[in-house]
Amino acid sequence: MNHLPIKATFDNKLRIYLYLISLGTLAVTVVGIIAIPFWLFLGWWWSGRYFEALTCELTEKRLHIHRGVIFQKDKTIMLDKIQDISLSHGPIQRHFGLMTMQVETAGQSNPEGQSDAKLTGIVDIHAFQSAILAQRDALASHHGPPSTTETTTSQEPNESVLLLTEIRDTLHRIETQTSK
Repeated sequence: MNHLPIKATFDNKLRIYLYLISLGTLAVTVVGIIAIPFWLFLGWWWSGRYFEALTCELTEKRLHIHRGVIFQKDKTIMLDKIQDISLSHGPIQRHFGLMTMQVETAGQSNPEGQSDAKLTGIVDIHAFQSAILAQRDALASHHGPPSTTETTTSQEPNESVLLLTEIRDTLHRIETQTSK
């Protein structure tokens, strides 16, 4: 098994991809066309700073993500909340040899159809995805619920059984009073 923490490495082509995608976005908007001459220089600086600031680290219990230049965002995803990690790439990403990893979590608060975290350009993304899932599974097996053999061999009734017995008795008393 891999030694933790594992820090993701991002492909240098991600900087060029970010620059071209932002330039393309400006080109399709009226206001953006005016900003293109400024963005030719500012965008290259921004994409470099964004690339340098982007980090993702897998620890024993969490996935830490940091991104942003002016507006920075730190996100911590608990591994036991991760339900799925999907990989995707469109034609432009495929041209650059990049993929996007989307992390889906239980109880995510994002609008439907959006993932809890998206990371593009991780080097050896399949291995990083496998490491996250393996650590999540190892954590789940280590902290999993008690097996049914452990609960059935216990001689003491647990709180749930006592509560259910009390509810049953209360319902029985209500039933006898209403039938009179």
